[in-house]
Formats: sequence, structure tokens, C-alpha cells
Amino acid sequence: MPKITNDDYYPNVLTPAVTDELVCLQSDHVKKMTLSQALSLTEHAIDVNDSDTEIYLTTDDLNGILIVDNAAAVDVYLPSVGSSEVGRYMEVHRIGAGSVTVHAADLDVINDSAAGGSISSTKAGQTYTVIRLRLITETRWAIIAIIGTWRTA
Repeated sequence: MPKITNDDYYPNVLTPAVTDELVCLQSDHVKKMTLSQALSLTEHAIDVNDSDTEIYLTTDDLNGILIVDNAAAVDVYLPSVGSSEVGRYMEVHRIGAGSVTVHAADLDVINDSAAGGSISSTKAGQTYTVIRLRLITETRWAIIAIIGTWRTA
């Protein structure tokens, strides 16, 4: 078999447009999306004030990491979502002594919560817990990864 060298093969490299469609595999989830949607899948930190006890997330915050470091209880409110957000995620880290409750918007569910329910990390003494939620349908958030004790309501 002949050896292929750079002189023998020059691949065609196209510059994709943001409206070009791709098929993406992410954490066992296949989704067809545009390049601009795929580029929005990168992680980013969500800045909050350490004294915040209520955090209202927007769809722009999805695919982000929220670090909650507060001695008081903190309520995190997920945004109202639709079909264009399916496949996106939210990651919440509890590093303070205060509890963290993540609330679903509208009639959305988180894992096995009630419609419009929540999931909480409230166990005393657990000062580091993490939950990563992925929107798997327009109305259902699934737990993808978890550290520590979290309970749905």
C-alpha cells in the first residue's frame, strides 16, 4: 500500500456559515443544529453576588456553571424554555453552608419532580454539592451528573 504524504492529498476545507446545519453528538444526545447553535454550547461561568439569595437565570445562561457560595439559603430559578433549548444544560455548584434549591419554570419538571417543581441540596454539613441538568424535552430537565444529596419536590 502506498504511503500518503502531504504532497499526495490536500483536503478541501470549507468555511462553514453560521446557518449551516450540523449533526452533533453530546453526552449520548444527537441533535441537528446550526453552527451558531453549536457554538453556543460552550461553558461559561455565571457571575452572581455572594449575598444573592434569589437567582433568576435566562436562556443566555444555559450551558453555564453557577457557583453558589452563600451561608443563607439560595433559590435558583431556571428560565422558561422551548424546543430551541433542548440539549442545553445548567450546572449548579453549592460550595457554601446555605442550602440551594433549583426551581423549574412554568410546568417543567426536574427528573421526577412535580410540574413546576424543584430540586434541593439542603443536607447540613455538605458544603460541596453539584448538579448538572440537561433539558431533554421542551418540558423535562434530566439529571446528568450529581455530587452530594439532592431531593426533588
